[in-house]
Amino acid sequence: GPLSETPNLSACPRFHSEQTQLSCRLNGSLSKPSLIPPSLLTAGGKGQLYTYPGESDLGPFLLEDMTSWQIDSNGGDRWKVESLPGDHGTDFPDSRVKKYFVTSFGMCLKSQLVDLKAEGYGEELLDTFRPDIVVKDWFAARADCGCTYHLRVQLASADYIVLASFEPPPVTIDQWNNAKWTEVSYTFSDYPPGVRHILFQHGGKDTQFWAGWYGPRVTNSSIVISPKMTRNLAPCCLPALLPSPQKALL
Repeated sequence: GPLSETPNLSACPRFHSEQTQLSCRLNGSLSKPSLIPPSLLTAGGKGQLYTYPGESDLGPFLLEDMTSWQIDSNGGDRWKVESLPGDHGTDFPDSRVKKYFVTSFGMCLKSQLVDLKAEGYGEELLDTFRPDIVVKDWFAARADCGCTYHLRVQLASADYIVLASFEPPPVTIDQWNNAKWTEVSYTFSDYPPGVRHILFQHGGKDTQFWAGWYGPRVTNSSIVISPKMTRNLAPCCLPALLPSPQKALL
């Protein structure tokens, strides 16, 4: 893929669904600086939705079209937006989510690049207090077709050098599955100083090469900058450093 290198870290992403709970460990090594390529540097700043943490009636529920996303790969019959639950699908756990993005028989990837300073997060907050950065995504397969789902989230410097990365192994779902929606959640904590951008990329394709839109479905993606400090510093100045409202990006 376009972002093939990951920094040295061990992490335990959590995958949640109604019936399964999986865990895995990431182990990667970085022999030289990894860079976000120029082709992905135009993705941010369009139509992002903001929310106060904890207010579930706001946030990413209204993001139902492609206008906020950069299309990185548009294989097969291309990305498409469909209404829930969709053919051979299931209802989303939150009834306010009405639509999803669906992939095809060729690789489909889309991304957003978030400029944290442009969104109001200053250098002192990002480099000294380093609040948790919580990323979430939801995916599901059609019951009648197998698919493979991909996710990559990277924290990068002002010069787009990757400082931390979350890229779990691709998830393959077999044909004749239960089509349940699964949440992926990961928290970046105590990451290196210098983070100025977040790249969020997801997608996939079906495993049976069927014409149409039989690959993984994705929706309700979010990035939340948590007010919780990850370093043991005095909290007196933190409220003044946080933008108001704190933002759920994507």
